[in-house]
Amino acid sequence: MAATVINYRGGGGSGGYGVHTIYTNSTGGNVRIIFQDCGSMGGSGNIVFRYGDPSHAGGENGLIYFTLPANTRFGKNLAVCSPSNTFSLGGNGAYATGGAPVAVPTEIMLADTHILKVDVASGIDDWGFQYSILVIPEGN
Repeated sequence: MAATVINYRGGGGSGGYGVHTIYTNSTGGNVRIIFQDCGSMGGSGNIVFRYGDPSHAGGENGLIYFTLPANTRFGKNLAVCSPSNTFSLGGNGAYATGGAPVAVPTEIMLADTHILKVDVASGIDDWGFQYSILVIPEGN
């Protein structure tokens, strides 16, 4: 199976906030998800990515998660050029306009039937949230 690119831009008002399923693995094997460029460009509140087994006894609470505050971007191949608040490690980049630093994965693995979801806060600006991810099926 070939790799799949998933691009999205939305957020905030006009129904863009709330919980959205980005990807459900139905390949019969594992997939690698690479976050190329993800984050928000304005507003307030958090964006929470959740992934794992949706049938876990804890339900949504049983999924692994990481949180991005508003005005934070990250990605595997994100070049960062800013006078402050930046770092870049091994080709991975992140940018935050203020607040505490964040730690996020640039790649995750999903087993068959596992999901990747995102919860976008209503305070994120209209069209202020975006992601570009690459889904690569692993050989069986």
